[in-house]
Parts: sequence; structure tokens; C-alpha cells
Amino acid sequence: MNVLNFIKNNLFIQNLAAWAVSKVPSYLEFTIDKYQAIKKALYITSHEKISGSYLEFGVFTGSSFNFAMRANRSVDKLLGPSNCDF
Repeated sequence: MNVLNFIKNNLFIQNLAAWAVSKVPSYLEFTIDKYQAIKKALYITSHEKISGSYLEFGVFTGSSFNFAMRANRSVDKLLGPSNCDF
């Protein structure tokens, strides 16, 4: 609890954290969030044993589709094979 009180009462640490967060480019933050959403969706559908197909609209470079295939393989290793069709 002492560490939390120190951080709460020390404005320098809060300003340092805010500065660090503001330096992360928005496009990088968006890309990471997009990948986390895809991974979470694949994990939840695999965990709940929901079978179906993965369909992606607006594929420009294919990076999120390639990530989805990689994420599906890692989820399959964790929870067993899913019935997701790419």
C-alpha cells in the first residue's frame, strides 16, 4: 500500500507515465488493440466450443488475417483444435 500512496501523492510519476503513454503512436496502439480483439474473439469461440468460419472484410495488406491464422494455431495448442475454417 505504501507504493500506491507514493504514486498517488507524487505528481512527477503520474506526469512521467502520461508522457510515456502520449509518445506511443496512435497507429501502433490501434494495431495492438486490433490484434488483441482478434485473439480474444478466437479464444472465446474456441473455449465455448463454437464452430464456424472466420470472415474478414476490407483486407488491405492482410496483416490482421495473417495474425488471425497465427493466433488460431496458438489457441488450438492451448485449448485443442477448434472448428474454425479460414
